[in-house]
Amino acid sequence: MDQQQQPPRISLEEIVVWLDERKKIIFTVIAIIGIGGLVFVTRQSSREGKENRATAALFQLQVETGASTNTPSAAQYQALLPKVADTGIAQHVQLREANSQFAAGKYAEAESAFDTFVKEHPSSPLLPEANFGLATSLEAQNKTKEALSKYQELTTRYPDSAFVGRSRLAQARIFEQENDQQQAFRIYQELASQNAGSMSQMGQATPLQMDATIAFRRLLKENPGLMQTNAPAASPTPSIAPTQLPTALPTKPPGS
Repeated sequence: MDQQQQPPRISLEEIVVWLDERKKIIFTVIAIIGIGGLVFVTRQSSREGKENRATAALFQLQVETGASTNTPSAAQYQALLPKVADTGIAQHVQLREANSQFAAGKYAEAESAFDTFVKEHPSSPLLPEANFGLATSLEAQNKTKEALSKYQELTTRYPDSAFVGRSRLAQARIFEQENDQQQAFRIYQELASQNAGSMSQMGQATPLQMDATIAFRRLLKENPGLMQTNAPAASPTPSIAPTQLPTALPTKPPGS
């Protein structure tokens, strides 16, 4: 039986000669890898540093204005934007600037700012808030048809958003203003009856459900026939203390 052929042995001297002949190539490769790693680490460090500086700048603005019990103005947020450009903070600052315009009663400027945000950031996780702000700004200018369309668009596109309930309440408010009491009553009834069972056990209701319940009862008192025209009736509404239903738009910016 033939013995299995053994692989040739390479001496240390041959290895040294091989390395010596190729040392330029080897050193070049090592240098390239080292430079590439250094560039990556530098960029990563620079990016993290930029994010930290942007966060610190926003925090400093809030501290400075908070000391005077005021919130930053739209102009202050606008001045901050160049400092936080190309960071994760930039979108938050841009949206806060739009909210500040709304809070100051500058509804046309707020509409423009919210609309700009929506167009510039089509995949932003902040889009539900931006769209709600846009709709609210339109409503504040009595552009009810456009506002209603935006509210409806928000509830359709972002059904799981925290702004859906407030958007539906706004829709009901507009329907009531347009003398469409049946549509308004139906939405008030649905919002007021959401989780009514659990709320009756806990004795709690959210401000949204309280407002919807108050509006529901008010419309029912004004027009008892609405219950028949909107049959079948929803689940019993939670028992809550009566309060004054807001008739005007909130003075706080959307999302606050």
